[in-house]
Formats: sequence, structure tokens, C-alpha cells
Amino acid sequence: MFSRWVGAGAVQEGKRQDEDGKPCQNSVAVQSGNGVLSAALADGARSAENSHLGSSKAVEVATDYLIEEFDSLTELDSAEIATKLSEALDAALVDYADEESVDPESLSSTLLFIGIKSGTVLFGRLGGGIILGTKNGETEFVSLSETDQYVEKGHLTMREGWGENLKIYSRNASSLDAVILMSESAGESLYFTEEDVAPPAVKLADWYHNIRSSKMEQVIKHNLAETVSENTSDDAALTIAQRKTHSYIELEYMPLAYVKEYLGVQRRDAVNNTLELLKHWERGMSVPDVAEKMGLSDSTVYRHIHRLEELGFFRRQSDV
Repeated sequence: MFSRWVGAGAVQEGKRQDEDGKPCQNSVAVQSGNGVLSAALADGARSAENSHLGSSKAVEVATDYLIEEFDSLTELDSAEIATKLSEALDAALVDYADEESVDPESLSSTLLFIGIKSGTVLFGRLGGGIILGTKNGETEFVSLSETDQYVEKGHLTMREGWGENLKIYSRNASSLDAVILMSESAGESLYFTEEDVAPPAVKLADWYHNIRSSKMEQVIKHNLAETVSENTSDDAALTIAQRKTHSYIELEYMPLAYVKEYLGVQRRDAVNNTLELLKHWERGMSVPDVAEKMGLSDSTVYRHIHRLEELGFFRRQSDV
């Protein structure tokens, strides 16, 4: 069996923004690289003139930074991680403010993010929103907003002392099937439901397992538009990171478009070659044996394995 974390997200402009003629202040980003999946969600401060720009830049910088620095961050404690991330975000947002000739504080937003690699998940939160972890269709953990007074207490980027309020958590990735980031407005409909009933957001995560990320973005967008918009006039945003586990046999019988996305390839022959490699690897064959079986050089097999590792599939074993 092979596992890979994938992600999808979407935003929905609220009625209030549409009526006021203002751009959507929520932003999401999902990226992968270096074996890391990173996702972020930001909600621009309504009082900040350029918060739509700030939220977009914040999620971009946060996801990029997690991909580039994940390994070094996991060697630090929570306070040190918060310092590193806040300094990187602060510097990037100040530079961006200079480029756009705007006041840095006008870029203020909340921020939620996750970074996942192998057995470790890093979570971060600044201000409002919900971070929800699931396992086997049940809520495994939840992180809710600690305060409603974001502006006064520095729970927004680019506000004085905001780095001190950036909370960092870590968890064993094997204890989770999915991690969901929700804006406050999305949480009103997709998390806060009747007791003893699984939140709709958990059901969304379950649907994702055999759906392509591009399709899942449409599903999230639809739920935000149909469900969330009925209950709030604010912008809404949601991202889902899902751990997808399949055997090579399962993949052989799944829709080709799904398998291409899961394996990170485009051509049919590349799909066939990758599935054959996974078949031999799942059976415990060494790289030299796989190379001989497939008629490839050892270096070519190593290159294929490295590409899969970059996607977050698995780490090399001692015989590789």
C-alpha cells in the first residue's frame, strides 16, 4: 500500500462584499514539493483596506516556506517555529507593501496553515478559523479560535506583536486521514452542527478519497456557495488535505484521470511504468532487482523513486 497527501481548496465571495463592491478577502493556497504538502487559508481584516492582497500573499508565502523549510522546522520547538515563520511572513509582506506602495498594516489578515511530510504534521494559527483533523470519518481533534478580539490583541498579520500570537502545533500524521482548514464563516455551516452528528466538513473529507483534486475544488466551491452562503453574508473559505492510500492493484482499476493525478504523470505509458514500479516495490524488491525486472538502469529507477518522494509517496529504505 502507498500513501500520498493531496489537497484542494476554494473560496466563496460573500453577499456583503458583493453589495459593497469589494473584492473577496479570503484566500487559500495548496502546494506540494520536497515531499511536503502545504495548505493555508487567510481571512483579510475587514478594516484593512488591502486585506484581499494581504491574505493572498500570506497564503502564498506560508505554503512556499513550509515546502522549503519543513525539515529544519521540525527540529525546532513550537516557539522557535513561530518565530521563524512570522519573521519570514513579516519580511515578505513588508516587501510586498513596498512593491504595491501601500501601508503594510493594510495587508492584515488571519492565517491558518498546515505542512505534512511523512509522519509529521505541523499546524499553525493566527486569529480566527477552525482546524479540524479526522480519522475514520470521525473528528480526531479540533482547534478553535481563542478570541474574537483579533485586532486589539494582535491576532492579525502586520499588527504589532502578531508573531507572539502565532500558535504552532504538531501531530503524528499516521493518526489522521484528513486535515480541514475553515474560515469562521465556513465553520458556521460545516462544523457547528447538532451534537452527535458528524460535521458536514468531515463528510466532505470522506468524499475526497476517490475524487480528483480538481473535482474536489468544485465540490468545495459548491458547498460553500449552496450551504455557507445561506447562513452568512461574509466571504467563506475551506481547504482539505487528504491522505490517500492505495495498492497498485487498486490503482490499475481506477479511472485513468484519477490515477494520472495521483501518480503525478500525464502520459499513459508513464502511468503503466509507474504502476509496474510500485508493484515491484510493494513486493519488497530492491532497486537493482526492480531495475533488472523493468529493463532499466539503477539510476533511472532511483530517479523515478525520487520523483515519487517529491510528491510525498514514501521514503527510501535502507536497501535503496
